[in-house]
Amino acid sequence: MNIKELCRKSERSGDDPLRPVVIERDANGEFTIEADGLAACFKRPVEEFRNLMTRGQVVSTVEAGQGDDAGRFRLTVRCGNQMWQAIVSVDGGIISQSTGFAPATSHSAKSEV
Repeated sequence: MNIKELCRKSERSGDDPLRPVVIERDANGEFTIEADGLAACFKRPVEEFRNLMTRGQVVSTVEAGQGDDAGRFRLTVRCGNQMWQAIVSVDGGIISQSTGFAPATSHSAKSEV
């Protein structure tokens, strides 16, 4: 999944929480999300969000639905301890979306001496 660094001109500012998230899908099936919409989801100014992207602190995953969820995709974007998720249709239309805190991950295993 790509996050576009292009910020389209709009009547709303980049940190407006009402800014819609724009998701596109190209001919190869790759999803693209515009950074300005995501920045609003994370309640961050667009320039700060782009800086975090450049530093590799924004990560994303795409999961294809199986069984009853075939034809749907779960897009997840993490920024620090925050997470945005969307369930989207094949064409990138948002079915549902949510924001919240990402579950903590353990970076060290307990070892016995």
